[in-house]
Amino acid sequence: TPHHLVCAGATLRIWAIATLEPLATHVLHAAVRILAATPEPSRIVTGHQDGTVTVWDLEAGQNHRFAAGDQPVTALICLTLNGRHVAAVAQATRIDLRDLDDGQLLGTLTGHTDNVTALSTTTDTAPPTLISCARDDTVRTWSRQALLNALTQHDQSPAALAAAAIQLPDAGLRLAVSYQDSRIQTFTPTTNQPGPTLDLAHHAAHALAWVPATDGPPDLLYAAPDHTIRTWNPDTSQADHPPLAGHLLAIRSIAACRTPAGRPLAVSGSDDHTVRLWDLTDHELLQTWRHHYSVRAVAAAPTGPDHTLQIASGSADGTVRLWTPNNTKPQGVLHRRQGFIHALAIDPDTPDGPLLATAGDNTLRLWNLHDHTPRSDDLQGHTDIVEALAAWTTPQPTPRSYVASAARDGTIRIWDTATNRCILLLATGTRVRTLTAHPRTDRPAALMTIAGEAGALVVELQLDRL
Repeated sequence: TPHHLVCAGATLRIWAIATLEPLATHVLHAAVRILAATPEPSRIVTGHQDGTVTVWDLEAGQNHRFAAGDQPVTALICLTLNGRHVAAVAQATRIDLRDLDDGQLLGTLTGHTDNVTALSTTTDTAPPTLISCARDDTVRTWSRQALLNALTQHDQSPAALAAAAIQLPDAGLRLAVSYQDSRIQTFTPTTNQPGPTLDLAHHAAHALAWVPATDGPPDLLYAAPDHTIRTWNPDTSQADHPPLAGHLLAIRSIAACRTPAGRPLAVSGSDDHTVRLWDLTDHELLQTWRHHYSVRAVAAAPTGPDHTLQIASGSADGTVRLWTPNNTKPQGVLHRRQGFIHALAIDPDTPDGPLLATAGDNTLRLWNLHDHTPRSDDLQGHTDIVEALAAWTTPQPTPRSYVASAARDGTIRIWDTATNRCILLLATGTRVRTLTAHPRTDRPAALMTIAGEAGALVVELQLDRL
């Protein structure tokens, strides 16, 4: 543009760059919060305190105005999408995409959990991406495809209620996702191809777990609406195993594991206050353990040099109880005193011995499983309830251990267990219900699955860069 523009208070002033002479002064209807260029050199836009946007034609000295909402415009930028001039207008936590000529609402970008403060575009990518910053302490990038999806009101994935992932020796990662629309979908992320689907006939599953297989394809366990655990093999489409029956109320979590001898087991936690241990070979109940209130989280893993199976369960009574298969009483009781225990994760491979991560309110804590003592004070940073945890150790080149936590504040935090510091913050903007992590064996990286209200996602964390 041949003009230099300065906006101050309730006026818009225009100067010629070459001579620094004033060209025009416009008295505005409302104070300006933001000034932005458009794809056309002769036009600019202003965003106002009263929630309106004004488009100015500098050569003709004309303008037109449209209402973008009842909130102040806090950020504004213009871009071209499919040949259409579009204004991205930020108000509160949302970013509206509006036609620059008539102000028509074309789509909305959501995800930030606090007011959006700035918008920009990249200059080193083709096509450019939109970048947004907000008071929720996050920066989000929106690809061109995300913007086009918003323009066409592209349907989003249904909410994911649970997910389970397993690392197969030959086929890589296998993912199963239980969706709110009453189906379980399997995926092979390396090929980006969906696999078999199980229709649950109007009853969604809130808990999933893969059963590690010594040979052949793995089975998938899922919580059925009749409070049983059922088995499905996606590769054979078989579901002929008898259901695991015994719970009286809804099953909230399932974990699958193997004994040192290789026998497959499953652990389940329920609103009926019980934790149950199941033999998956004979399909029978082995143990029933009790809490005082609902059990929302269970975890199980072989630990120590003798691969002793360690089982943990977290309850609404604020305790985590530790069990071993052959004992009817807990081997330890960990007191969090934070109300509901929403999430647990066991990492048996840390350099300092097996680790247990627990989460109740907006904090999490790390514990030594060999002596049941805290390895850390409460790890703080989340601003809402932590609902999902994952824990893992990368073997290459030097073992390092990590914990991932997902909270209702729309963020995922990655913690280094050696320092108890948050080393990475990921913004999801929506609720995450399930996290899983699988370390790479050839490099310091991990595949993490994220499942929640926005659907399911698999990301690779390049941990050597943190």
